[in-house]
Amino acid sequence: MAVHVTGLGPGDLAEVVDCLLLGSAVCAETCPRLSARRRELADAIGDALDALPRPRCLPLDTDPDAVPAAAPAAA
Repeated sequence: MAVHVTGLGPGDLAEVVDCLLLGSAVCAETCPRLSARRRELADAIGDALDALPRPRCLPLDTDPDAVPAAAPAAA
């Protein structure tokens, strides 16, 4: 099965995975089947995120117009 998600970025989906894992831990003793299902969903979404190509962006704190600093001289 495939799912097409719009309006959410990889960071948002990573947060969904974190919430599924937390929910799994919370109900592990009282409802092991639900806990296992939440882990399965988290693993499937995590695997799909891992399969995405890495984003090619600059870090937010980088000024694109700045000249790169020279590497420190070796001692």
